[in-house]
Amino acid sequence: MDSRPTISWLPLSQAVQKRAVRLQSGKGRARLGLFVVEGFRLVESAIIHHWPLEALIIRDEKSTRSRLTRLLAGADLAECRIYLASPKEIGKISSTVEPSGIMGLARMSDKPLPDSRLAGSRFLIVDSVRDPGNMGALLRSAAAFGVDAVYLTPGSADPFNPKAVRASMGAIFALPVYLGQKPTTLAAKLRTAKIPIFVADPHEGQPAPSTPPKKWSLVVGGETTGYSPAWKNSAMRPIRITTTGKVESLNSAVAGGILLCALAGLRR
Repeated sequence: MDSRPTISWLPLSQAVQKRAVRLQSGKGRARLGLFVVEGFRLVESAIIHHWPLEALIIRDEKSTRSRLTRLLAGADLAECRIYLASPKEIGKISSTVEPSGIMGLARMSDKPLPDSRLAGSRFLIVDSVRDPGNMGALLRSAAAFGVDAVYLTPGSADPFNPKAVRASMGAIFALPVYLGQKPTTLAAKLRTAKIPIFVADPHEGQPAPSTPPKKWSLVVGGETTGYSPAWKNSAMRPIRITTTGKVESLNSAVAGGILLCALAGLRR
């Protein structure tokens, strides 16, 4: 028996095309409550994590249709419409130089803001990291090293920016991500929960503990602005990465990944 889903292939309308283009801007994403997921790997990740998709737009060619049909086998996308687009139309709505031939319009996360209980024991706080590529890479490392939730302070890059979504390699769908968290409020919640606060600091920090605690949080600040002064009043523990000294510091995403690995107890 053929288990492949029956798909209604719709022609891409001007309205849907304009809707997709608007999602390239932060204002457009906020207004529509949607963001772009581009590429088969990311679309597959969204489906695996049951992320709500409003639409899929694919290049109108036999190989792409066949690949999508196989991908959707067993998936519940009853509310998702699938549109066929010409290569020229895909080029207009894609944010990449060489479009992959598929993009999804995904709904923004509607997770409620966390309360004082902070479910979990390992947290990443991204403090004013403004580059979307670094944001996505930090989310990817957080998923790789067992972080329970990620908190973003005001001024941080939009995790639903197309570049951030691509750099996350699907981690955006696997983690609770909370936006607009004030450092003072978050620090108070962490202290109440008795969760140590480690802050990445290449100048004043000590090497990461060789035997990390079971519960921890890590603050990673922006490369130019650093972390908020509010963390200095939170009984924080500054930590750093020992290097050869040939460079002043590491990229925030690279440093964050190394420190997450160390705190997760995976460093040899």
